[in-house]
Amino acid sequence: IINSKPSEELTRMQEKCGIRGSFDKNTAKPSRRRWKD
Repeated sequence: IINSKPSEELTRMQEKCGIRGSFDKNTAKPSRRRWKD
C-alpha cells in the first residue's frame, strides 16, 4: 500500500481497507474478501 504515510496512518488505512484482517486470524476471512473485492 502507500508507504509515504506514517505507521499510524498506514495502520488506519489498513483497518479501513481491511488489510489488517488479512493478518488477523479472527478477521482473516471477512477482511480478506473486503480488500480483495
